[in-house]
Amino acid sequence: MCINKEECYKKFILNDQFIKLYRGIGIDKVKKDLKIEEEENCEEAILNNIFMLGCKSNYFVVQNHSISTNIDDSIYRLVEDSDEEVFKKIFKKIQEEIANNKDKFQIFFDGNREFISWLQESSKLEIAINNIQKLEHKNKILIRDYYLAVLHQFESREYHKKSALISATTEYGAAKSFMRGRLNEPFKGGIIIQYILPKARIHEFAIPNFFLKNSDIIEKLEEMSLPDIKQPPYEDEEEYSVKRALFPHFILSIDLYDENIKKYKTIYNPEICKCNIEEVLKSGFSIDQGNFDEFIRKVRYKSYTQQDNDGNLKEVSVD
Repeated sequence: MCINKEECYKKFILNDQFIKLYRGIGIDKVKKDLKIEEEENCEEAILNNIFMLGCKSNYFVVQNHSISTNIDDSIYRLVEDSDEEVFKKIFKKIQEEIANNKDKFQIFFDGNREFISWLQESSKLEIAINNIQKLEHKNKILIRDYYLAVLHQFESREYHKKSALISATTEYGAAKSFMRGRLNEPFKGGIIIQYILPKARIHEFAIPNFFLKNSDIIEKLEEMSLPDIKQPPYEDEEEYSVKRALFPHFILSIDLYDENIKKYKTIYNPEICKCNIEEVLKSGFSIDQGNFDEFIRKVRYKSYTQQDNDGNLKEVSVD
């Protein structure tokens, strides 16, 4: 039994069976996404909501907003879908991003000439997509997410407006910069979510954007004679594309910043001392979500994500 929450925190943060990720968010976006009213205790509302609901991707956050993009909306349903049309749309959008941003992503262009050449050969693309459809669903998902992460890392504004992925980083400083936002604007406060994921199950929840570490996926690509990504769009990339949400079951703690960016306080997951390493590796912290429906309706999301017993993510509508 751990002596206190800080000791329990250290037990998890120092365990090399977990990948440690961080996501920084400015306070205005936190309030907007969680529908926190001015009269509410902001700190209490943030903690209650995030430790109950987690941190959702834009796909869920904007469901009640009128957001228009030039992308077929079906491309956002990628956590569940892996049919032929999904792959066609992913590859088409990657082609467009490369064509429109060659100067910006010259490093990607120079390091992935084989991949870019492959994208431009329609006959090879058609054969590859047909072959991918012969795989079992989980392997199709692995390959799909690998290529989708390219699009996510390009930071396509059109895609990010409704993206089903959410960015996190292995570098605390990068998350802090993201929380800080534009330097020419006053800092009002924000949060940094500390997130842990079991290394052995990483592709159930996320795709590392430093592509060379996706060894399991690269093996599948080689079996299918599909090109892999040799060089990400940015050097020294330490980002992960997390699927759908940062689930509360894997949120280790939240650092709360006020207007003074040099000072913060850490709030640990309330369940941090109630679960051992093996339990969290298997299913995360045991969160009491008995009043989940009350919270999800308050933030007015139309749906959310669940993971089934086979590790697949599925979308569930709010009645």
